[in-house]
Amino acid sequence: MNKILIAFALFTLGLNAQSKLQPNIHASLNLGQTITDNTLGLEDSKYVINKVLLYNKETLEQRVYQNQAKSIAIDLDQVKTGVYTAMVYVNGDVKVFNLDIVGLSSSENYETTEAAEVAVLKEKKPAVVEVVKVPEAPVEVKEKKIKFYRVVSTVAFKYSSSKYNVFTEKRKDALIRKNELDLTTRIGKKNTLVVYAVYLDRSEEMIYDTGAVKDFNKTLPAGNELSSL
Repeated sequence: MNKILIAFALFTLGLNAQSKLQPNIHASLNLGQTITDNTLGLEDSKYVINKVLLYNKETLEQRVYQNQAKSIAIDLDQVKTGVYTAMVYVNGDVKVFNLDIVGLSSSENYETTEAAEVAVLKEKKPAVVEVVKVPEAPVEVKEKKIKFYRVVSTVAFKYSSSKYNVFTEKRKDALIRKNELDLTTRIGKKNTLVVYAVYLDRSEEMIYDTGAVKDFNKTLPAGNELSSL
């Protein structure tokens, strides 16, 4: 009888285990983040979340969640316990934060009676490889009209810094691709690039920052930098 009570007590602790959101790496992160019943909820009020990547630098485990909605729910009970770097792809930007995942209590490691083990198995959540929220119909996203892109660029080995505007998506995308490539080279690894979208209503939004890319790449083993993901 005592063994049964111990088993239920351990399992109850497991159900109450709650993962934790760590301080954001990306200072301009604008993303709704909640954890309820050990389910991570992410939501962007304006744009569709295209993909979420969880990376554990200790186990080298990578989990990718494809998505085509403004929100996504991820069951953290299906992810191994550990500290993960979360990388969220939204509107051409990459938003990064840390996540301390706490799984269900491993009560199976203790000596229990057969009756207690059966009770624990009945209460456990069903195994799911990935939980991805996909809308039944395409989500219509209304985006503000972009007037131009404001660029702040530094080239470390030349000790130079420049600010200028670009007016086409093609030019903006080319600058970002070049910066991502620079970060993989010896000469350009200290170069920086920050890109702001300037809208017709005069509001601004940062859509790319080298700092976020560098911080995420620090958690990856050699050969797995952002440009190769």
